[in-house]
Amino acid sequence: MLLRSLILCVLVAGVGLAAYAEAVGGHDRLWVAPGASRSVPEAEITVEAEDAYSTESPIVFTGEVTARTIYETGQVRFELLDDSGQTLEEGLLWLELRRGRSPFRFRWDARDLPEGVYTARLTYLLYPGGLGGWKELTVYRYSAEGLAAAAKEAAADVDALVERLREREDSAPYARMRAALAQDAVQRAAQRIEAGDIAHAAYLVDYARRTVRSTRSLLVFARNTPEYFESPPSVTDAPVRSRNGGFYAGDRPVFLAGVSGGSDLAGDLPLLARYGLNYAILSLKPDEGSPGDRATAIQTLADKGHDAGMQVSLRLPPFDDSAQPALASWEEEDSGEGVGAFEFEAVRAHLAEWSFLGALADKRAIHSIVIDAIPPHAPVSERLRQGFLEYVKSTYEDRHEMNWIWQTRYAGFDEVDIDWDSHRTVYQYDLQGYYQQQVYDVLARLEPEARRLLDGAPLQLRLPADAFEEGEARSGIDRESLSALFDAIAVEWANSPRDPYYAMAFPRSAAVYTLLRSFAPRQPLVNVAHQFVEPEAPLRNLSIRDYVHTALWEAAMHGVSGSAAAVWKPEDPATFTGYSLRDRPDAMEGYATAALDINRLAPLVRAFQQDSPEVGILWSMPSKIYGDGDPYLASALEAFEGIAFSGYNARFVSEQQCVLGALDDIAVLVIPHALAVSNDAFEAIEEYVADGGMLIRTGTLIPYDARGRSRTDVISATRQTVVLRGHDKSTNYLHAVDGAYAADHLPPIPRAINRYGYPLEGVRTRYVEHHGNGYLYIVNLRKEPVVSHLYGARQGGRDLIRGRDMRFPALLEPLDPMLIRLDSELRHDPEDSDAVAELWEQEPGLVGRPIQNGAAAWDETPTAVVRPRSGDD
Repeated sequence: MLLRSLILCVLVAGVGLAAYAEAVGGHDRLWVAPGASRSVPEAEITVEAEDAYSTESPIVFTGEVTARTIYETGQVRFELLDDSGQTLEEGLLWLELRRGRSPFRFRWDARDLPEGVYTARLTYLLYPGGLGGWKELTVYRYSAEGLAAAAKEAAADVDALVERLREREDSAPYARMRAALAQDAVQRAAQRIEAGDIAHAAYLVDYARRTVRSTRSLLVFARNTPEYFESPPSVTDAPVRSRNGGFYAGDRPVFLAGVSGGSDLAGDLPLLARYGLNYAILSLKPDEGSPGDRATAIQTLADKGHDAGMQVSLRLPPFDDSAQPALASWEEEDSGEGVGAFEFEAVRAHLAEWSFLGALADKRAIHSIVIDAIPPHAPVSERLRQGFLEYVKSTYEDRHEMNWIWQTRYAGFDEVDIDWDSHRTVYQYDLQGYYQQQVYDVLARLEPEARRLLDGAPLQLRLPADAFEEGEARSGIDRESLSALFDAIAVEWANSPRDPYYAMAFPRSAAVYTLLRSFAPRQPLVNVAHQFVEPEAPLRNLSIRDYVHTALWEAAMHGVSGSAAAVWKPEDPATFTGYSLRDRPDAMEGYATAALDINRLAPLVRAFQQDSPEVGILWSMPSKIYGDGDPYLASALEAFEGIAFSGYNARFVSEQQCVLGALDDIAVLVIPHALAVSNDAFEAIEEYVADGGMLIRTGTLIPYDARGRSRTDVISATRQTVVLRGHDKSTNYLHAVDGAYAADHLPPIPRAINRYGYPLEGVRTRYVEHHGNGYLYIVNLRKEPVVSHLYGARQGGRDLIRGRDMRFPALLEPLDPMLIRLDSELRHDPEDSDAVAELWEQEPGLVGRPIQNGAAAWDETPTAVVRPRSGDD
């Protein structure tokens, strides 16, 4: 009842309503927010809409259909749907779609529209009953009194739901999480009304009402989905420790999921725990009081975290924030300890400022300390040059050998200078190799010092996530050597729903995670600033929950063991103009739901993470250096993308790992467009091929050694070699892996295929066997649904994520991950294929029916009037 009273106090006291009434200007306005969309490759639709409209005159929605060819009988249909999905008003235009942009307009009289939340859906068809897609707009129609009444009703409904959950004996974690989100939504709606942000306030009220309804349904049908009523593992009953690449609370694997924030995060920990989250990262700042004051504040945070059932990591400020004074005076210093002395002493001094944290290391809720300790790129100086000269002298016997290999004419070593702009590949290889060695030496010396200063607290080292960016090798970061130094690997990555081909950005994030896990499979991987939603993203997007839910699942299935969502609160509210994650309960629900899912299924997730990969992709540092990684890095991403849809587990295999025998465990080795490979790695690959290993490669035969000198030998081509023809694109790599399967180098496993037996691009599958059962992970990353068949005798099972029975072939919706415990025997109905085909043809929103235009052309743009739907239709 306290929450309802709070809402009413804010709304009825006069301040909120007065501000709202002034913003609304009466009862004659409505607000519009972008919603979900779906397109087809042949065409797409765009719609222009203002944030707010007056209803005193007809509202005009203007848009365009952009087609890639001509369609003489195109259609664009407007539907106004209520919150139950019923069509209230509609209109239709017949368009001759030309190649390029075809404009249209819909004119809508909304004066008599009752108060509430609606969806305006604009559907386009390229021809009647044919291909098409849609774009949605969310329409809020409220008066000041109407929104206040809706908020009051929502608050009462939330109170009733919370009371109902309080009376239940089971944990019902998903229902309680949703109720907590609804509570927070109605509370923040009052704050938004007071601030005059009407569209956001209406969105929050609408979210709370929809969430109450869905949670009630979940409770009613509890027997059908027992998975939603299992309790997640605790992270405070036993110390959380890293083990074999993951986190464990006692003997139980756990997934850490929460948020990252500043010093004001402590007050939100109980709320986050009610969301079902178990992790928080506090980003420390160097100017926040004395060490004693900071220690007290951190200890308070740790205590609150433990009381809330959460783990807390402390993130130190980045090293480069405090390194600039030392950088400026670098050339004047001469410690006599070598070139690395500056970097080491600067980083050590930086860490020493936080040595008081060691006293908190025995706090059970302090999970780890995150260090941003990569030294910044050193300025060109005489001292740096002298260090490089020593490195060159130790590499080459004399200047004659150096000149012969570098193809230079230096009279002596002393003439060598530092030139980052040099186009000589062999010179760049030595210069970048020297700098990588310097960075490694600094961190290798730092690691024992950090453990001493911080009293043995578990340490995470943050590594940059730009491994696939051209020119990145110049940074001096060798992830392979650095990743094994500390207890866990930290990384920052921002997922995005924007991608030209898929429903979420793919494959770069998955490739970054896989690369880091390939280097250090025994170190847990944590995304310490996991951004999902841009602050300016549309408020009510029906797919945003599914997108965030899938993004976290995909991170876990690519080896991530912990995630802290970013932008929980803006650092500077005065200058922040967007919406934080807390302002987006639909996105937060997707995140919290995935966190509960993964923790509930943590033993199975660990089984997928620890599964031995069948396919290896060559990771070549010389090829990264050669030409700044062009074309090697782009080719490596294409290879990873194609293999991802083959159904087989893939990892990256470095040249050093090849030399140490890692190829013995790889069924198929993929060599992207690698131009330069070390002689030792080249020989290891040649031995792998000679022993019967399956090789997939481009037409380029690794023409250079590590230093960019031409080779005189090539990798042997055998009957076990697949050469990509044409461009090295993801589709070609996918087909090549399928060829390796046809050659019996890969095992037959359940995986997504089309009706002809070929793998489905855009549909990711993984298969493992665990404790005698077969488990299939499957997710459609396309922007449109797809009919999927399943290879093998087992054609169904139980989806453990959403608690539903599955049978193949099935229509897979975008961004709907499933982890299916497959049946132990064949259960296939031959009529299933026809049923799925019929379902596809009748998919809502893609098939329209003729409706007469309400008006002739307006100006030169085809225009229709939206009218109430006839009861005869």
